[in-house]
Amino acid sequence: GLYNKWGNLEKAKYYLHEALPLSKAYGDSSTAAYALLALSNISIKNNQLNEAMRYTDEAIVLSNKNRPANTFDAIHSIAVLEKGLIYVYQKKPDLAYDYILQSRIITDQQHPKISTVAGDLETDYAFYLYNKLIKNDQAAEGYLLVAHKKAIAEKSNVLKKRYLRELAVFYSEQKQPALSADYLQKYFELNDKLEKEQDAFKIAQFENEKIERRQNEQILEMRQKNDLQAVKVSNQRRLVVITLAGLLIVCGLMVFIYRQLLINKRTLNSLRKTQRQLILSEKMASLGEMTAGIAHEIENPLNFVKNFSEVSADLLQELSEDISHGKYEEVPEVVKDLKINLTKITFHSNKADAIVRGMMTHTKQSTGKKEMVNINALIEEYSRLTYHGFKANNSLFMADTIADYDKNIPLIECIPQELGRVFLNIFNNAYYSMHEKKKKIDGDYKPVVDIQTKSIGGEKVEISIKDNGLGIPPGTADKVFQPFFTTKPAGQGTGLGLSISYDIITKGLGGKMEVVSTEGESAEFIITI
Repeated sequence: GLYNKWGNLEKAKYYLHEALPLSKAYGDSSTAAYALLALSNISIKNNQLNEAMRYTDEAIVLSNKNRPANTFDAIHSIAVLEKGLIYVYQKKPDLAYDYILQSRIITDQQHPKISTVAGDLETDYAFYLYNKLIKNDQAAEGYLLVAHKKAIAEKSNVLKKRYLRELAVFYSEQKQPALSADYLQKYFELNDKLEKEQDAFKIAQFENEKIERRQNEQILEMRQKNDLQAVKVSNQRRLVVITLAGLLIVCGLMVFIYRQLLINKRTLNSLRKTQRQLILSEKMASLGEMTAGIAHEIENPLNFVKNFSEVSADLLQELSEDISHGKYEEVPEVVKDLKINLTKITFHSNKADAIVRGMMTHTKQSTGKKEMVNINALIEEYSRLTYHGFKANNSLFMADTIADYDKNIPLIECIPQELGRVFLNIFNNAYYSMHEKKKKIDGDYKPVVDIQTKSIGGEKVEISIKDNGLGIPPGTADKVFQPFFTTKPAGQGTGLGLSISYDIITKGLGGKMEVVSTEGESAEFIITI
């Protein structure tokens, strides 16, 4: 069911086929009927109407099993209604009407809400589609308005969104552009509102993949620990052999030492290779944190492009019909609307293009060449990306950013992708610390990140990034830049982020990186370049 909501129809179909025989084996006819209806819904989305009808017929039989006569059952009512809708899609109005009416009669006994645990009882919407099919536009309009009114009364935003769009298209087809535009505007407003609420569904697959990736990292870590332990045991055994050989013969000791040097060299090369792999993993983890932020940035303009494209397609269809019937009175008005829509499509396309180009500037493969960089712009970019990336994984998290940028700071010669990783690591740690503090404290605690830049003597730049999270425990502040040291729970941090950041600042740029912290109150990272 969840994969169906996320739009991953193949996985949804796979798990439903797995669940169906289990439900039948345990005699759970209601669950089996529910699975069959879900499979029917997927088949309708794939325009496989005959297959959908087979699933629906079987669902009707199962839902009717052990059901007392003249009693209401949500799954049975939905199954009957689904069959009527399939006949509508097959353009068989006579057959469709009987099943839609049968569903209405069943539901009128109980007066249930449209949205039930088993699914949606959209009988009014079904009658709308039926009347639209038989060209009874007046009746179709009435049913659609009733369906919209019920969706409002039940506060069902998903159904309300669908009905608003349908009303906009309907009135556009009825040559009522004012009403069409009004419902279209309401549709866009509700669509924007629902985008935030739907974030959890959109990232659920990403979360599953992240959990799987984390498990693989834990397995890799265990293997590395085992390899290191094996090396330690092996070295201990060799030392014993060396000691005994030294008592027996000096020559044997010299030969052994020579061989040991060769072994140590291979071991060192292996450890260096492992270190490079871990650094690459850390970079990929950073890229993963940015991915959700980038998706958030470009999603809104792409949604606008999609919506205005759909409306323009409807207007073109309307224009084609008017011209074919020799109706030219409304052609200028439709052309005007098309020009407006195309202007908006161009605007939002350019906006998405600008965002993508900006992202590529900061996330492309590093060439290793230094560039003159505006530090203020770089910090602003990675602050926003990190926040959206963290929020994608923690949808209820909110934080404020207070920025005080010195506009007179000089340009800094650096590799922007590497310096960007430094800021990403610091901001990600800040949001994590504040999120953990928010979970522990009830009350008026408000997460805030304070960013400051200032020029030192016209040649250096000092950057301060401070959060009001949990801070760093006493005695550990001097360890945060050590490789593999982390205060996060096992599996939630590699301990390499700040170590790599420290090397980039001190070795790569010849700068300085410090941390000042008060446990339970704040942590501040100060960078001088």
